[in-house]
Amino acid sequence: MLLQLYNYINDFVVTIFIFILSFLFLITSPLFAIINLIRVKTFKDHKNIIITGACGGLGSQLALYYSKPGRNISLFGINNDKLINIKNKCIEKGANVEINIVDITDRDLLKEKLVDFDNRNPIDLLFANAGVIECQLPNDLDFEEKIQKVIQVNVNGLLNTVLPLVPRFEKRKSGQIVIVSSLSCYVDWFYTGYSSSKSFCISFGLNLRKKLSKFGVGVTVVTPGYMQTPMLNSIGKIQEFVSVERACEAINNGIQMNHSQIFFPLDSFIITFMTNLVSPNFREPVSNIIEFLKNRSNKKKMD
Repeated sequence: MLLQLYNYINDFVVTIFIFILSFLFLITSPLFAIINLIRVKTFKDHKNIIITGACGGLGSQLALYYSKPGRNISLFGINNDKLINIKNKCIEKGANVEINIVDITDRDLLKEKLVDFDNRNPIDLLFANAGVIECQLPNDLDFEEKIQKVIQVNVNGLLNTVLPLVPRFEKRKSGQIVIVSSLSCYVDWFYTGYSSSKSFCISFGLNLRKKLSKFGVGVTVVTPGYMQTPMLNSIGKIQEFVSVERACEAINNGIQMNHSQIFFPLDSFIITFMTNLVSPNFREPVSNIIEFLKNRSNKKKMD
């Protein structure tokens, strides 16, 4: 028993240092906020906007939110009828809107459409929003097939969306890229493929932000919790969620300030992010406890 505990000595040391560093960050956090206000470039208006995954959920609500006279918006999705419906609603609000029936895993076609729009309307704001979760896929797919599909859409699709426009943003020294990740990137009790793909999204986004900041280009990663979207319906009965209207407000405020990350709701972020502050070999029991308490809370609310 003592020998087994001794094997965890590094984890105890890591835990102590995490506590000390957390205290130091708490003291110095006002200084970091001031540095951000002084050094980080802010963005106030966007005229030419691209949104992927615009057939419903957050994507369609973002399209409506940003629709107003003088704006040019290009919507991407795979459902023609839904895109036409969203397009008509956006036009009613005064925006110039075009739709593109494109699967984001089709690298060549997507690049062609992105570049074409950018040639005509230099993009100010790109939302890489399209994504899929295992429970939205056909039941006849096995575990391997579902994981492959999720990674293909959420990872390769993200790269297909963002990378063709990076050189153009660099050349113009302007523009913003918004990558939609998820709070599930911090946990290990959700869908394997989805959480893993969203971990890639946040890592890629924050690293890309560092690279593009010297060109005056903004990159923001959005890590939402549960939102009132079709994806939520496919997951099951969830008692606590954020409306897409409220999500759009939070996202807009964050990207205007050029925040590196936008997260909501706060309580969900604290719980999920906390698991990353635990030493690696202690993370599993902590996540098991959190998952148990979460399921128990949801069960009580359903009763």
